[in-house]
Amino acid sequence: MPRIFIALPVPEEAKNELELAQNEIKRLNERVPIKWTERQNMHITLAFLGDITDGQAEQVKKVLDEAAKRPGFSIWLDSLDGFPDLNRPKVLVCAAAEEKRDCAKLHKDLEEKLFALGLEFEDHIWRPHITLGRVKREWNNPNGLAAMPIEKINWLADKIELIESELAPAGPVYNILQTFKLTP
Repeated sequence: MPRIFIALPVPEEAKNELELAQNEIKRLNERVPIKWTERQNMHITLAFLGDITDGQAEQVKKVLDEAAKRPGFSIWLDSLDGFPDLNRPKVLVCAAAEEKRDCAKLHKDLEEKLFALGLEFEDHIWRPHITLGRVKREWNNPNGLAAMPIEKINWLADKIELIESELAPAGPVYNILQTFKLTP
């Protein structure tokens, strides 16, 4: 059974800015063990489905085909953040922002249609973000995160990707199973 998630890809220009942020966080917090997200794995997760059957994967593809019948939308890098919060992060992220809530509408639409297929989701409030790294031990009051500027790189989110995640000792390996182009 493949381990699957649905995501929006992040363009190279935004990845450049995110890598700069990662490097600055490393410089300011050298002793903190963090498993950093590799550049090729940066994305905005719309839905994490986990282990699903091949039959469920085919149903998910039909849902994504239908969901892609909408125009692309503008989204941008906004600010550094952390989960559960920036003062005691377990996960470092860059929040993504949008003007018309099209990304949030896409997420909600996917969640409802996938739930109707019997797929379950993590019980938390969804916020669009790109994971920068996962903290390996307790970390209180990280140096420089709250004040670190992020260039507000804007891009057109014009495709959805269905991605398989293979867990490997060095970290996850992502394979794009299918890309669904949003209607222009």
